Amino acid sequence: MEDFAMKRSLTALFVIMVSMMSAAMVLAQAPTITGRSPARNAVSASAASDVALTFSQTMNAGTASSSAIKIYGSQTGLRTFTGKGTFSGGGTNTITFNPTSNFKPGELVTVLATTNAKNSGGTSISSPSIYTYTAAASSAPATFADTTNFFTETCLLAR
Repeated sequence: MEDFAMKRSLTALFVIMVSMMSAAMVLAQAPTITGRSPARNAVSASAASDVALTFSQTMNAGTASSSAIKIYGSQTGLRTFTGKGTFSGGGTNTITFNPTSNFKPGELVTVLATTNAKNSGGTSISSPSIYTYTAAASSAPATFADTTNFFTETCLLAR
C-alpha cells in the first residue's frame, strides 16, 4: 500500500513540475504583436484615434511608456513624451496611447514598438516592430472656376 501511495505522490509531483515548467516556458517565449489600432496602412483613420497595440501575452507596466512605444506624426513630430499624451494598459496585453491633441488631417503616423516592450516575465519582443497609417483628411466645400474660356483665350494669345 505504501508503494502505491508513493507512486501516486511522485506522479502528482511530476504533474505539478511539468505545469510549472510549461508556465515558465510561456513567459520565456517572446511576445508578439497580434493587433494594431488604427490598422496597419489605414488611409483614413480618425485623427482623434488613440493608438493601441495588442500583444500575445500580458505585458509589464514598463511597456506602457515612451521607452517601449514611440509614435511620430509627419506634421506634429514625436508624440510620446511628457505633455503630448498618456499611456495606459501596463500589466495587460493591450497598451494604449491617448494623444493630448489630434493628429493633423492627412498626417502620416508611424508607430514603433521597441525591444523595451516586455512581457510580465521580462522577455522582450524579438525585434522592433514598425507600422504606419494615415489620419483622415477632412472634407471641405470646394469651388472650381470655369476654365473653359481661359484655355481658349490662352491658346489664342499664344499664336
